[in-house]
Amino acid sequence: MIRCDHKHPCKICGSTKWCLFSDDGLYCSCKKISEGAVTNLGQLGFLHKLKEREDLTGYTTQPKPQVNWKQLQRDYSLQLSTYRKYPTLAGIDNPNTYQEFFMGWNGKGWTFPVWGEHLQIAGMQVRFPDGVKCSVTGTQIGVFVPKTIMAHDGIIGVAEGLSDAMAACELGIKTVGKWNCSTPHETLLTLIVGKFKPTKGILIFADNDGPGKKGAVELRGMLKTYLPNLPTKTIVPPLGVKDLREYKRLGLTASGLRDIIYKKGKA
Repeated sequence: MIRCDHKHPCKICGSTKWCLFSDDGLYCSCKKISEGAVTNLGQLGFLHKLKEREDLTGYTTQPKPQVNWKQLQRDYSLQLSTYRKYPTLAGIDNPNTYQEFFMGWNGKGWTFPVWGEHLQIAGMQVRFPDGVKCSVTGTQIGVFVPKTIMAHDGIIGVAEGLSDAMAACELGIKTVGKWNCSTPHETLLTLIVGKFKPTKGILIFADNDGPGKKGAVELRGMLKTYLPNLPTKTIVPPLGVKDLREYKRLGLTASGLRDIIYKKGKA
């Protein structure tokens, strides 16, 4: 992806700073406008197919910075020990849950590491006190992994986003959080099959919208290909409830979730 600038402003909103073009100039990912978009790329914006190809000839893509993510995580953890304040996400009740996902503080916002397919830190998401989210420059799309993932009881959960993964963990399911609904499933498959190795089943916590349900179907299909004998089940909140965190905020308990999981057989 190539960032918009003054020579190549966003074709959707006119921004010269935050939006992105695809390398071939056929698509534009706009941070502001969703109307007419092909899909929602989460942190990257809303993907639009352009009527005319943007000529990006001669545009030099800036090299990705080399970041020592492991050291950065240590630094942010130390800063958090001094700052000693936690986010207040509705539905996430236990302060320890934030630490479960390796939370730090960079002086302006809370940081959460993103993990790659070899279980290495591949970047960092930042959540500011006003609710705005961004990523540290150089971050690659990956997944959010709880510290105690290997202590699972044979069942692994997969949720869309960090906060849903937190909610699932508070409800008793060790859960990996996708960056967004467009997170490459290959990263998840590599970690689930090669590292986490569930023995009883996999739960997919889908957002209650089109992209969330579509992503859940695609992921379940891939899991069935690689783990044909392992039961998988998709959990979608009831009508009018956006996602798992909201479902929990509205009263879903650990026992209630277990009832849902086993209502039609084991996970």
